[in-house]
Amino acid sequence: MKKIGVFLSLVVLATVAGCTLMPGHQGNRYGAIAYSPSTQAWHVRWNVRHATRADNLAIQGCGQADCRVILRFGPGQCGTFALGARGALGVGSGLTEKRATETAQTQCERSVHLCRVAPARCNS
Repeated sequence: MKKIGVFLSLVVLATVAGCTLMPGHQGNRYGAIAYSPSTQAWHVRWNVRHATRADNLAIQGCGQADCRVILRFGPGQCGTFALGARGALGVGSGLTEKRATETAQTQCERSVHLCRVAPARCNS
């Protein structure tokens, strides 16, 4: 009984983290980040089976009329973005969270200093 409880706990943790434990579902996931320049609202979707669906879900989650996709990232990739003063924006993707974060921050800081980077999200 204890083994079942541990397994269920792991399933819950993996689900919350956006992971999947189902074989055969790895490697074909997509992500997108939508952003509203007028309100700075944003939304990230990842681990979605189809790229266009990831785009649509990101835009819907952003919730503003002027939300647009600013970054798409594919299977096995991580993605994030950075915002700074005066509308400075940077996006980054890569095989690791660190690479995506560094790229987004570097792009943003070409315009201004002290950009804030959103947490990177990674596709399976």
